[in-house]
Amino acid sequence: MAFPSVDEMQKIVLTFCQPPRFAQMITIDKNGFPTVRTLGGRLNPDWTVDIYTFKKFRRLAQVRRNPHMAMVWTQPPEPGSSSRTPKVIAAKGTAEIIEGEAMRPYAEERIAAGGGRDGMTLERYLNEIALIRFHIIEFRAEGFAAEGTELTWDEVTSGMTWKPTGPARPDPVDVEA
Repeated sequence: MAFPSVDEMQKIVLTFCQPPRFAQMITIDKNGFPTVRTLGGRLNPDWTVDIYTFKKFRRLAQVRRNPHMAMVWTQPPEPGSSSRTPKVIAAKGTAEIIEGEAMRPYAEERIAAGGGRDGMTLERYLNEIALIRFHIIEFRAEGFAAEGTELTWDEVTSGMTWKPTGPARPDPVDVEA
């Protein structure tokens, strides 16, 4: 399988991380342990993810306490693929919380687009909902190119590179003790 170009891969990643595909959001709880939950996280063209959440949910307190988090989108390998590697986009970064009056333009846009839950008025959005904006600083794409490779992007260097994930390994062999 050939390597997609970086431009092609960016398009693949943006398309792959759209609803109806779900993502796993990983935050750190008050005891320092990762907490995983599944939600509909849409990757935006500016490499951010907007997560609307009720203020009463623990994820908001966890992000307030520690804004470092990760998100993962997955899919099994394509049928007939020689690769056993699932397709995975894993992103790490930091989150900011937008709420109260700062939430107004996002709530108005969401209501105008018909998004959100039934019965959500602008006032309810401003009182009950917060927006967690996840800023990706690095992501990894696996299972989209030649077997045993990944695409990584580190915003610090602003470069995307293909690199091996490790040496190719043969299928496990039964070893008798």
